[in-house]
Amino acid sequence: MRYRDIGFGVFLLFLVSILPGCVMKEPLSNPDEAKLDDRLLGPWKFVDEKVKGHPPILHIGKADIRRAPPGIMKGVWLENDEKNQVQVSTYYFFPTCLGQAHYSNILDVNPLDGEKPKTWNENRVEDWLLTKYAVENDRLTIWLLAAKAAEEAVQKGEVKGIIEEKGLLKFKRTLLTDSKDLCHFLLNGGDKKLFSDEHKMVFSRIK
Repeated sequence: MRYRDIGFGVFLLFLVSILPGCVMKEPLSNPDEAKLDDRLLGPWKFVDEKVKGHPPILHIGKADIRRAPPGIMKGVWLENDEKNQVQVSTYYFFPTCLGQAHYSNILDVNPLDGEKPKTWNENRVEDWLLTKYAVENDRLTIWLLAAKAAEEAVQKGEVKGIIEEKGLLKFKRTLLTDSKDLCHFLLNGGDKKLFSDEHKMVFSRIK
């Protein structure tokens, strides 16, 4: 399924449904050593010719989590639903640079839910999600990880991982278990296998 065919609430949907089809046991790099990517800061408008009315906005800034490393960032997705009610989705992440490519290690925030204020504790994070991104002038492109491609790579022994079934519905997901091995895989052709233009979002900077 192409991203642009999914419709309303796609950002929340990809976080809740698509990406968890493949998760990482550990992030690509050490969050304590992460550096803030200043190019991402500020508001971005979602660009898609099929979006009618007001386009969704992605606003990126520094994380509001106590004791979080300085490289932890926060993204807030804003859009109006079919009733023009404002919908808000929030996520936390930090960047990893491998070669010429940049990736977002997205924090599963469930362990932080209910905390006011939220406090950083990496040990409570069970899973990490992964996306790829690129910034060129005033254009931001985000590629979603293709869970089926990750599953096939694990089955072929190209990258270390476990294919498991979760929950009462036996939802299949791929767990990538070794961050160093995954980095090696991405740098040696795996990037093209896991991230394709069929699963990308494009944004323009709001000035």
